[in-house]
Amino acid sequence: MTKRFDEDVRKGSGTRHSIVAREAAQWLIVLSDSECTREEREEFIAWLLRSNLHVEEFLRISELTGSLARFRFWPDDSVADLIAKARAGSSGAVVHIGAAAASGRAVPAGDSLADRSVADSARVVPRSLWRPCLAAAASLAIISLAVGVIAGMFDWSSKTYATNAGEIRSITLEDGSVAELNTRSRLRARFTANERRVQLIAGEAIFNVAKNPRRPFRVSAGSTEIVAVGTQFNVDAHDSSTVVTVLEGRVRVTSMPDIPPRDAGRFNPPLDHQIELARGEQAIVTKHRPPLRVAAADTARATAWTERRLFFERATLRDVATEFARYNDRIIRINGDVLAVKRISGVFNATDQPTFIEFLRTHTDVRVREDARGWVLEAGASQSDVDGAER
Repeated sequence: MTKRFDEDVRKGSGTRHSIVAREAAQWLIVLSDSECTREEREEFIAWLLRSNLHVEEFLRISELTGSLARFRFWPDDSVADLIAKARAGSSGAVVHIGAAAASGRAVPAGDSLADRSVADSARVVPRSLWRPCLAAAASLAIISLAVGVIAGMFDWSSKTYATNAGEIRSITLEDGSVAELNTRSRLRARFTANERRVQLIAGEAIFNVAKNPRRPFRVSAGSTEIVAVGTQFNVDAHDSSTVVTVLEGRVRVTSMPDIPPRDAGRFNPPLDHQIELARGEQAIVTKHRPPLRVAAADTARATAWTERRLFFERATLRDVATEFARYNDRIIRINGDVLAVKRISGVFNATDQPTFIEFLRTHTDVRVREDARGWVLEAGASQSDVDGAER
């Protein structure tokens, strides 16, 4: 990377600011690449440490491109605010020489040994060198703090994957494990030498875990943590609960409190908040409650989304509409609480909403109105449960 930069600088022309700006732009391109190597990242840090001008130009070029903001890497602070925060936070990294020392007056007898040492140092160092030394120390503090801000922005040790409406994606993680990501789902993977950690931020996924007893595979989803070594399981994360279904092997499921993921490893949950599941078993986890075991789970139903099928057994029409919304851009809206709690049973194609709507039209207790956004459902003459055949 350095050779490439040097060649570009020799070919180009302009002031030092313009040269550094070009280098900063090149670094932004390199760091935004998912294939960026650890060596390149270390080289980037070394480039930052050479000058606080490098830090400021990189921050400015990042803000101008807007790429970090689109991927939520960039904080809300402006460049000026970041630099001001770095300067304000440098007090712990810079030794301030007090006014008494600067004026050369004697240190009172009650002062500390450290104060005396500062005063002695002030008398030894020529006054003409104080300002440059302080400026250099402050610059180093600013650069160090800015490096920390930038490293946090990129979160280099993790990768994020997401799917759009109707999209199902297979992801091979860096350890060889495979994650099948359902529609409108998002996960973040962070692997270290000691463990493999995945956060299911939203949606649903099947994990086929590569065996490695020395590196536990941990999946967190809301207040739920799942630990596996080599197994296959499905995780369906909702706002109110998380459902874990074991397809192969065994996993340990824990209901965790509301603590940051980084602190999860130091928390010891109550024994009744941990259960081990075997093949064919399922756990339903809600916040602050012990996991509920389902000994004979319908694994085919749990994984039906891989074939874009939706199973409903006496599900409310509200839940059915919400599930269809995960797979489609057009939405189903329901007017009235009575209709919203209507029960639906059946198997439907996840991406074929029109067929489901036609199914509802055959019943006099539901009136359907179509508009640009999708469909609006209103209560008809009577209310009764609706049973649908597989479609």
